[in-house]
Amino acid sequence: MNATPKVVFSRTLQRDPWEETRVVATSAAEEVARLRQQPGMDIVVWRSLSLAQSLMRGHLVDEYRLLVCPVALGTGRPVFPADLSLHEMTLVDSLVYECGVLSLTYQPTAR
Repeated sequence: MNATPKVVFSRTLQRDPWEETRVVATSAAEEVARLRQQPGMDIVVWRSLSLAQSLMRGHLVDEYRLLVCPVALGTGRPVFPADLSLHEMTLVDSLVYECGVLSLTYQPTAR
């Protein structure tokens, strides 16, 4: 994991102490579009709903991997906000873990 190149999108962080990390303060959608043109592995977004939603708006998501946990919550931020123009998605894989967690993999239907 340490040798994997990482990009952190932040307007306040100047430098990330984690090895192989690059901090980008400009448009995440523009940077991800640029990264997608380069050869290499998949791009994964962790722990940033606002970043994920900006990539959704830019039609830069090739695959959604959703984990549905058996926990009832009262409120929270929706993954797909009402103002987002969504595409239809095709279920390409699903898996139920013994603990009851459901893993769903979707791909946007071709535009």
